[in-house]
Amino acid sequence: MATSGLDLARIPILMNQSNYRDWALDVSATARLGGYWKAFLSTNTTSSTDAAELDRIEQREEKAMGLILKTSSNNLRIELSDYAPTPAMGAGPVAHTAQLYWDYLKAKFEKQDGVSALLNFSSLVKTELVDNGNLEAQLNTLESMRSKCALNAIKLENWQYAALLLIHLPESYRHISDSFLTTGKIDQLDTAAVTAKIIKTEIRCKAE
Repeated sequence: MATSGLDLARIPILMNQSNYRDWALDVSATARLGGYWKAFLSTNTTSSTDAAELDRIEQREEKAMGLILKTSSNNLRIELSDYAPTPAMGAGPVAHTAQLYWDYLKAKFEKQDGVSALLNFSSLVKTELVDNGNLEAQLNTLESMRSKCALNAIKLENWQYAALLLIHLPESYRHISDSFLTTGKIDQLDTAAVTAKIIKTEIRCKAE
Protein backbone atom coordinates (compact mmCIF):
# COMPACT_ATOMS: atom_id res chain seq x y z
CA MET A 1 0.00 0.00 0.00
CA ALA A 2 2.98 2.32 0.34
CA THR A 3 3.02 2.74 -3.42
CA SER A 4 -0.37 4.45 -3.31
CA GLY A 5 1.16 7.56 -1.73
CA LEU A 6 -1.80 7.79 0.64
CA ASP A 7 -1.54 8.12 4.41
CA LEU A 8 -3.42 5.13 5.84
CA ALA A 9 -2.52 6.19 9.39
CA ARG A 10 -5.30 8.77 9.18
CA ILE A 11 -7.96 6.08 8.66
CA PRO A 12 -9.49 4.80 11.91
CA ILE A 13 -9.12 1.08 12.54
CA LEU A 14 -12.54 -0.52 12.12
CA MET A 15 -13.46 -2.08 15.45
CA ASN A 16 -17.23 -2.40 15.49
CA GLN A 17 -20.46 -0.63 14.62
CA SER A 18 -19.55 2.46 16.64
CA ASN A 19 -16.91 3.66 14.16
CA TYR A 20 -18.06 1.90 10.99
CA ARG A 21 -19.48 5.02 9.35
CA ASP A 22 -16.29 7.07 9.84
CA TRP A 23 -14.18 4.13 8.64
CA ALA A 24 -16.33 3.56 5.55
CA LEU A 25 -16.19 7.24 4.55
CA ASP A 26 -12.40 7.34 4.88
CA VAL A 27 -11.88 4.05 3.04
CA SER A 28 -14.11 5.04 0.13
CA ALA A 29 -12.37 8.43 -0.16
CA THR A 30 -8.93 6.78 -0.06
CA ALA A 31 -9.90 4.20 -2.68
CA ARG A 32 -11.23 6.91 -4.99
CA LEU A 33 -8.08 9.00 -4.62
CA GLY A 34 -5.94 5.92 -5.20
CA GLY A 35 -7.85 5.02 -8.35
CA TYR A 36 -9.10 1.61 -7.24
CA TRP A 37 -12.66 2.31 -6.09
CA LYS A 38 -13.92 0.10 -8.95
CA ALA A 39 -12.67 -2.93 -7.03
CA PHE A 40 -15.23 -2.24 -4.30
CA LEU A 41 -18.03 -2.33 -6.84
CA SER A 42 -18.78 -4.75 -9.67
CA THR A 43 -17.03 -2.70 -12.34
CA ASN A 44 -13.41 -3.84 -11.97
CA THR A 45 -13.66 -5.96 -15.11
CA THR A 46 -12.68 -5.89 -18.77
CA SER A 47 -13.34 -7.89 -21.90
CA SER A 48 -9.80 -7.15 -23.09
CA THR A 49 -7.15 -9.87 -23.23
CA ASP A 50 -4.36 -7.30 -23.08
CA ALA A 51 -1.88 -8.32 -20.40
CA ALA A 52 -1.32 -4.74 -19.21
CA GLU A 53 -5.04 -4.14 -18.74
CA LEU A 54 -5.47 -7.42 -16.88
CA ASP A 55 -2.55 -6.47 -14.64
CA ARG A 56 -4.17 -3.10 -13.83
CA ILE A 57 -7.36 -4.89 -12.79
CA GLU A 58 -5.40 -7.24 -10.56
CA GLN A 59 -3.48 -4.34 -9.01
CA ARG A 60 -6.72 -2.48 -8.23
CA GLU A 61 -8.08 -5.60 -6.57
CA GLU A 62 -4.98 -6.17 -4.46
CA LYS A 63 -4.84 -2.54 -3.30
CA ALA A 64 -8.53 -2.52 -2.41
CA MET A 65 -8.31 -5.74 -0.41
CA GLY A 66 -5.15 -4.51 1.28
CA LEU A 67 -6.84 -1.25 2.26
CA ILE A 68 -9.71 -3.06 3.97
CA LEU A 69 -7.50 -5.57 5.76
CA LYS A 70 -4.92 -2.96 6.80
CA THR A 71 -7.58 -0.77 8.41
CA SER A 72 -9.60 -3.51 10.15
CA SER A 73 -9.02 -4.92 13.62
CA ASN A 74 -7.27 -8.27 14.05
CA ASN A 75 -10.54 -9.96 14.94
CA LEU A 76 -12.25 -8.64 11.83
CA ARG A 77 -9.33 -9.70 9.62
CA ILE A 78 -9.65 -13.23 10.95
CA GLU A 79 -13.42 -13.09 10.46
CA LEU A 80 -12.99 -11.98 6.86
CA SER A 81 -10.35 -14.61 6.21
CA ASP A 82 -12.64 -17.36 7.54
CA TYR A 83 -15.72 -16.06 5.72
CA ALA A 84 -17.03 -18.70 3.32
CA PRO A 85 -20.17 -17.48 1.50
CA THR A 86 -22.46 -20.06 -0.02
CA PRO A 87 -21.72 -20.43 -3.75
CA ALA A 88 -24.41 -20.46 -6.38
CA MET A 89 -25.76 -23.87 -7.28
CA GLY A 90 -23.22 -25.76 -9.36
CA ALA A 91 -20.52 -23.13 -8.86
CA GLY A 92 -17.21 -23.51 -7.09
CA PRO A 93 -16.13 -21.69 -3.90
CA VAL A 94 -16.66 -17.94 -3.92
CA ALA A 95 -13.35 -16.09 -4.33
CA HIS A 96 -12.44 -13.49 -1.73
CA THR A 97 -12.47 -10.03 -3.26
CA ALA A 98 -12.53 -6.44 -2.04
CA GLN A 99 -16.20 -6.22 -2.97
CA LEU A 100 -16.97 -9.34 -0.94
CA TYR A 101 -15.20 -7.88 2.12
CA TRP A 102 -16.81 -4.46 1.66
CA ASP A 103 -20.33 -5.88 1.34
CA TYR A 104 -19.80 -8.22 4.29
CA LEU A 105 -18.73 -5.40 6.63
CA LYS A 106 -21.50 -3.15 5.36
CA ALA A 107 -24.12 -5.80 6.10
CA LYS A 108 -22.58 -6.46 9.51
CA PHE A 109 -22.28 -2.89 10.75
CA GLU A 110 -24.34 -0.43 8.74
CA LYS A 111 -27.69 -1.25 10.28
CA GLN A 112 -28.35 -0.90 14.00
CA ASP A 113 -30.72 -2.73 16.27
CA GLY A 114 -33.96 -0.93 17.09
CA VAL A 115 -32.91 0.18 20.57
CA SER A 116 -29.63 1.71 19.34
CA ALA A 117 -31.43 3.50 16.52
CA LEU A 118 -33.95 5.00 18.93
CA LEU A 119 -31.18 6.08 21.31
CA ASN A 120 -29.42 7.85 18.44
CA PHE A 121 -32.65 9.60 17.49
CA SER A 122 -33.25 10.59 21.10
CA SER A 123 -29.76 12.11 21.29
CA LEU A 124 -30.32 13.93 18.01
CA VAL A 125 -33.53 15.65 19.08
CA LYS A 126 -32.32 16.45 22.62
CA THR A 127 -28.80 17.73 22.01
CA GLU A 128 -28.43 21.40 22.85
CA LEU A 129 -25.83 23.38 20.91
CA VAL A 130 -23.33 25.19 23.13
CA ASP A 131 -21.65 28.52 22.43
CA ASN A 132 -18.11 27.34 23.19
CA GLY A 133 -16.34 28.51 20.03
CA ASN A 134 -16.73 25.11 18.40
CA LEU A 135 -20.24 25.14 16.97
CA GLU A 136 -19.13 23.86 13.57
CA ALA A 137 -17.83 20.62 15.12
CA GLN A 138 -21.10 20.24 17.04
CA LEU A 139 -23.07 20.67 13.82
CA ASN A 140 -20.92 18.02 12.11
CA THR A 141 -21.59 15.60 14.98
CA LEU A 142 -25.33 16.16 14.73
CA GLU A 143 -25.24 15.66 10.95
CA SER A 144 -23.43 12.37 11.43
CA MET A 145 -26.03 11.31 13.97
CA ARG A 146 -28.79 12.29 11.57
CA SER A 147 -27.21 10.10 8.88
CA LYS A 148 -27.07 7.12 11.25
CA CYS A 149 -30.75 7.58 12.03
CA ALA A 150 -31.58 7.75 8.32
CA LEU A 151 -29.77 4.44 7.74
CA ASN A 152 -32.24 2.90 10.15
CA ALA A 153 -35.37 4.38 8.56
CA ILE A 154 -35.65 7.26 11.06
CA LYS A 155 -35.53 10.25 8.76
CA LEU A 156 -35.97 13.97 9.23
CA GLU A 157 -36.97 16.06 6.24
CA ASN A 158 -34.61 18.89 5.32
CA TRP A 159 -36.88 21.56 6.80
CA GLN A 160 -37.50 19.50 9.95
CA TYR A 161 -33.78 19.12 10.61
CA ALA A 162 -33.23 22.83 9.94
CA ALA A 163 -35.97 23.64 12.46
CA LEU A 164 -34.34 21.30 14.97
CA LEU A 165 -31.05 23.19 14.66
CA LEU A 166 -32.78 26.52 15.18
CA ILE A 167 -34.62 25.22 18.25
CA HIS A 168 -31.41 24.01 19.89
CA LEU A 169 -29.29 27.09 19.24
CA PRO A 170 -27.69 28.69 22.31
CA GLU A 171 -29.33 31.85 23.62
CA SER A 172 -26.60 34.05 22.12
CA TYR A 173 -27.61 32.81 18.64
CA ARG A 174 -31.38 33.12 19.02
CA HIS A 175 -31.47 36.04 16.61
CA ILE A 176 -30.72 33.53 13.84
CA SER A 177 -33.89 31.62 14.69
CA ASP A 178 -35.87 34.85 14.61
CA SER A 179 -34.43 35.86 11.24
CA PHE A 180 -35.45 32.58 9.61
CA LEU A 181 -38.79 32.05 11.29
CA THR A 182 -40.11 35.58 10.77
CA THR A 183 -39.24 35.81 7.08
CA GLY A 184 -40.60 32.53 5.73
CA LYS A 185 -42.67 29.42 6.28
CA ILE A 186 -41.28 26.73 8.54
CA ASP A 187 -41.64 24.03 5.86
CA GLN A 188 -39.41 26.11 3.58
CA LEU A 189 -36.44 26.10 5.93
CA ASP A 190 -33.20 24.88 4.38
CA THR A 191 -30.55 23.02 6.38
CA ALA A 192 -27.65 24.31 4.29
CA ALA A 193 -28.76 27.93 4.69
CA VAL A 194 -29.27 27.57 8.45
CA THR A 195 -25.91 25.84 8.94
CA ALA A 196 -24.08 28.43 6.84
CA LYS A 197 -25.65 31.27 8.85
CA ILE A 198 -24.64 29.69 12.17
CA ILE A 199 -21.04 29.13 11.07
CA LYS A 200 -20.78 32.60 9.55
CA THR A 201 -22.04 34.13 12.79
CA GLU A 202 -19.56 32.11 14.85
CA ILE A 203 -16.67 33.21 12.63
CA ARG A 204 -17.72 36.84 13.01
CA CYS A 205 -17.99 36.48 16.79
CA LYS A 206 -14.50 35.01 16.99
CA ALA A 207 -13.12 37.86 14.90
CA GLU A 208 -14.74 40.43 17.19
